[in-house]
Amino acid sequence: MLCLLGLTFIATASDYACSANPGIVGPCFELGGRLSFWNGAPSARIWRVGTSRMLGIHYDQLPPGLASQMTSFDTEAWGTFGVCPFTRQSPGRMQSVCIESWRDLRFRERKRE
Repeated sequence: MLCLLGLTFIATASDYACSANPGIVGPCFELGGRLSFWNGAPSARIWRVGTSRMLGIHYDQLPPGLASQMTSFDTEAWGTFGVCPFTRQSPGRMQSVCIESWRDLRFRERKRE
């Protein structure tokens, strides 16, 4: 059974601001994707819709307002994410990012097969 819950929420700097981190190596950007948890490190990852790219969440640190919505290992969040890079994009390597903002999220539980 597929359970969708539509939420619109935009994080603000008062909630969490990763763009001020001195480790950021380039400009922040937005992407459509799916945030979910995986085995391995980092566990929190964003799949960039329409690609085979995975972005790893730096040290698995989710902003507090978003972390509270990721209720289990099987929770997926689909929407638009504003991310800031800790590493440069490189073919065959997972890019490390932090989540600065998010909007138009829909949550669902991962399908078990």
